[in-house]
Amino acid sequence: MWKSCLKLIIPMLIFGSIGIFVRGISLSTVELVFYRVFIASIFFSLLMLLKKKNPFRCGKRALCLAAVSGVIMGINWLLFFQALRCTTVAIGTMTYYLAPVLVLFAAPFVLGEHLSKKQVVTALLAPAGLALIVFSSGEAPLTVYHHGLGLLCGAGSALFYAMLILCNKKLDNIDNMDRTLIQLLAAALVLSPVLLKHHNFSVVKANLPLLLILGIVHTGIACYLYFSGLKETPTHLAAVLSYMDPVSAIFFAAAFLGEPVSPVQLAGTAVVLASAYLSGKGQTGAGSPGCGKVDEVN
Repeated sequence: MWKSCLKLIIPMLIFGSIGIFVRGISLSTVELVFYRVFIASIFFSLLMLLKKKNPFRCGKRALCLAAVSGVIMGINWLLFFQALRCTTVAIGTMTYYLAPVLVLFAAPFVLGEHLSKKQVVTALLAPAGLALIVFSSGEAPLTVYHHGLGLLCGAGSALFYAMLILCNKKLDNIDNMDRTLIQLLAAALVLSPVLLKHHNFSVVKANLPLLLILGIVHTGIACYLYFSGLKETPTHLAAVLSYMDPVSAIFFAAAFLGEPVSPVQLAGTAVVLASAYLSGKGQTGAGSPGCGKVDEVN
């Protein structure tokens, strides 16, 4: 049991440290996301070769939907990373975690699922918790924030994250690793024309070590461990462990970026996470935002 739990705890902590690397890499957000998906797609391609698997044997319809969800994933990461650069990690991350709440409200229209009054009340806790975080967040020394833009990007990333969750609900017949590779390749393909027009290889070379860590460790290895852990860990326990990602993100930001953590902010974090957990309970597709495939952990 502990071994399977570690397979979830380790990637959650890795995902939680993404904010530090996003702030530390001196590339545009578009370049940053491109290299993350490009390097990670190479990692997963090599993994497929070692396992002698063909990820594209899933049917034309499923392949097209997986590719579309990959584009959504790319936009999702673009907005999330931009949010982390514009505002505090706490605000950016907690805004991002409004996605399960958005899925809850979209489910009756998109999936035909029933929405109870209890679920509505639970979901409305999330904005209240976010308000506590926003109005109590301190600022790191020598850091210029643009909280309005950060909140806007965070809300946009939550919207696209919710869309990704809904897409993944339709792709349950595809293996996790296969789907992730297709999504990564689609995201890299869509972002590549932007880089051909605006690119500086000398800057990329200077940031290459951090880019390799972001692509291989934060995406490749972390997602591989995450998927392995999900298969071996009871669903209810996986649900709880998945929220180590946003909680650790706040503490990593405090330790490495100097962002202060207040009791009110922690209370707001608890409210948002409780709302996200209860809103996603019983749904498939809610999980960690670090992976291209956001699997069922609720």
